[in-house]
Amino acid sequence: WYVPLNYGGFDFEIPAGCIVEKNSKIVARYPDGSFGLSMENEAIPANQKIAFEKARSYATRYKLTDPKVEKKKIGGVAGAMAVGKLENFTVTVLILPVDDQQVTTVLMTTPGREDWTRHLIESMKH
Repeated sequence: WYVPLNYGGFDFEIPAGCIVEKNSKIVARYPDGSFGLSMENEAIPANQKIAFEKARSYATRYKLTDPKVEKKKIGGVAGAMAVGKLENFTVTVLILPVDDQQVTTVLMTTPGREDWTRHLIESMKH
């Protein structure tokens, strides 16, 4: 069961039961700590190449184990995605450039909750 949200020009769905804080950025977390989301919108011009480099730098900054960084089209926007492990979490970073803005999304899930991340990404529409 999922609940619709929108931020930074994107509509998407998060797991029902998440606690959501929305101000200049959006933070959502499931009460048991098995799922977390942070989305931030920066007013900087970007493109897919810049998004890819930023995704790579996030993977390094978070010290992700076995990171996979790739250019990816999400919700009709050409951006980039980094996925790796941090302790027992799977961390997914999405960098999506839109007009003269960049939406950065960081998702953290425990094993068995990866389908929640997959659903959120698949539900993203710009």
